[in-house]
Amino acid sequence: MKKKITIIIPTYNNPHELEATLDSIIDFSNLFDLFIIDSSTLYPLNFKHKNVLLNSSKWIKPSGVYDAINKGINLCKTSYLMTLNSGDIANTQNLKEAIISDVYNCGEDLDIIIGAQDVMYKNISYKYIPSLLSIWPHQSVIYKKELHDEFGYFSSNYKIISDQIFFEKIKNIKKLLIKFNNNSLTTYDVTGISSMMNRKSLKEYKILNKIRGKNNFKLFLRYYFYNLCNILKLDFNLFWHSIKSKLKK
Repeated sequence: MKKKITIIIPTYNNPHELEATLDSIIDFSNLFDLFIIDSSTLYPLNFKHKNVLLNSSKWIKPSGVYDAINKGINLCKTSYLMTLNSGDIANTQNLKEAIISDVYNCGEDLDIIIGAQDVMYKNISYKYIPSLLSIWPHQSVIYKKELHDEFGYFSSNYKIISDQIFFEKIKNIKKLLIKFNNNSLTTYDVTGISSMMNRKSLKEYKILNKIRGKNNFKLFLRYYFYNLCNILKLDFNLFWHSIKSKLKK
């Protein structure tokens, strides 16, 4: 079978999180090509998973997550791709069904498939359903590789928002055939770098809000509570996502 989709997983010094991600996709690995872009400084993650050597692992010098993803995109030979961060978990059956129905059975008619996403942290859980005007969670986005050929790759100038800047660019420039899938394709790792709210991330999110035409009220509120929780030694993720889960109900 000729494969139509590549899954790219950037990883950095976190073999246990990577193994959890791989566990969630191994059951339908016949449907996709896989590139693990390993930027680990301690060791290249050339290990066995499920007794199968991961020959798709590529070691690179660490230069940021988006540079790692771009290297994966350059390796991609399929029509479609998606990116999972090491630590993100695919909702196995939903993602498998989406790939079969929207990639293999649609004759490559769709430009982008955007799935919902489960957000889970300790005893908190809720479902994030994106829309045309909302943030698209890149872990639940399947899209044509040719969009990068036409509009460029992810900028390495940012640590957090380059994927969202790219998505905003293609939203505004190209008429896309988009399908929204309300099934959750992945479970988001809320402990990753995008959950941090230091001054550098605040600056990046302000840039993204300007591009999206959004005000910064919610952003400043999140920044305030993040720092307050740090001072009081409270769990910010538990606090913030408990509020978001209540708003979803």
